Amino acid sequence: MKLRPLILTSLVFGLSFVAMRSAEFSPDKPMIIDLRIPDGLGRVSLSEQPKSITLQVTVDERKSSDRRPKVDVGKLGLQAWLLKGDGTIVAQFGGPFISTIGMGGGEATHVVFTFSKIPVSEIEGVVFRKEGKMYCRELLSLQKQKP
Repeated sequence: MKLRPLILTSLVFGLSFVAMRSAEFSPDKPMIIDLRIPDGLGRVSLSEQPKSITLQVTVDERKSSDRRPKVDVGKLGLQAWLLKGDGTIVAQFGGPFISTIGMGGGEATHVVFTFSKIPVSEIEGVVFRKEGKMYCRELLSLQKQKP
């Protein structure tokens, strides 16, 4: 796979992982990942679904009265990978899809990436690409940190 050398090379050349400071992953509650992506992108969450794993990033949040132009998701060049401890990636189902949810006088737009269902404990890291720049985080649950 052509992306594996790109991802691994990027990690070797200075992309540092920062340990997660969240509670142990639970299927009932998504894991919030702080990728520190600049320029207004919101939180990234990882959640376990019955037949897949999803990675969702908030790309726009606004009130109904907000008159700024909507974010052009296509121009962001968003890509995502889930990394396993053995150096491979989790297979992704097609491309991402866009979801806009409106309620209470506002709306939020998300880009959702869907991956093959594997045990969440096998996911060691997340790589996210926006406008050609890569952002990474190592995922450590409290269970893995215990002696």
